[in-house]
Amino acid sequence: MSRCPTCGQPLPAQPSPRQRDVLRLLAEGLSTREIGARLSISPKTVETHFAHLRRRAGVTSTRALLAWAFRQGQGAMPAKEEEP
Repeated sequence: MSRCPTCGQPLPAQPSPRQRDVLRLLAEGLSTREIGARLSISPKTVETHFAHLRRRAGVTSTRALLAWAFRQGQGAMPAKEEEP
């Protein structure tokens, strides 16, 4: 089991419900500040969720994190908009 690089705590096998919320909002194009406001958490907490998720996924970029989430079936990719 991998550990958080910041706090040293073990990382669970699956993202938490809050981490899935953060991924979903990231996929919608919201900024760290906007995600924090939407979830009533600080931008620093959002960044911590991102760090844990990137560590779990073994990636360093936001784009790679979203691709990983999509492959894992986390539904992080936004739905395709319907054409008029």
